[in-house]
This record gives sequence, structure tokens and C-alpha cells, in this order.
Amino acid sequence: MGCPAICRPQGTDQDSTSVLSFLAGERIRAARHLCQAISEDLRRTDIEIQAGSLVQLYEVMSALTEQLKGVISRLARVNAMPFAQANFEAQ
Repeated sequence: MGCPAICRPQGTDQDSTSVLSFLAGERIRAARHLCQAISEDLRRTDIEIQAGSLVQLYEVMSALTEQLKGVISRLARVNAMPFAQANFEAQ
């Protein structure tokens, strides 16, 4: 079983950067949907969730939130997005 065409080297750094950017975007989209589903699960009273799992999720999400703040602030400066920059720097 070979590697699908999307992960085969195309010979240029630009090609691999495009593929990596696409994959990162897809992971972000999937994570957003997963976070929305988890949020709905947490609102329910008929679902039991392990406390340890929630603590681990909290730790990962806290670190990701801090990383996202930095990236969004940097992107806001680069792309002249004052609202986004002010919003994240104020927090």
C-alpha cells in the first residue's frame, strides 16, 4: 500500500509547504468541530465524563489557547488587524 498522492514529495519546498498548510487548515477545522461537540457533551447531564480526561484536556487546551493568542497577535500585526490584536493583547 503506497502513500497517497497528497503526501508524495513533488520536488519543491513550495509544494510541500502547500500540502502542510492545507493539512494544518483541515486539522484546525476538525478541531473546531470537535471542540463544539465536546462543549455540547459537557452541557449534558446524562453523560459521565472522567475527571482525569477533563484535566488533561484542560491542560492541553490552556497551552493551546496561549499559543493561539500569540499567533493571532502576530498575524494581526502583520496583516494590520487592530481589532484582533487589541482583543488578544487585552486578555
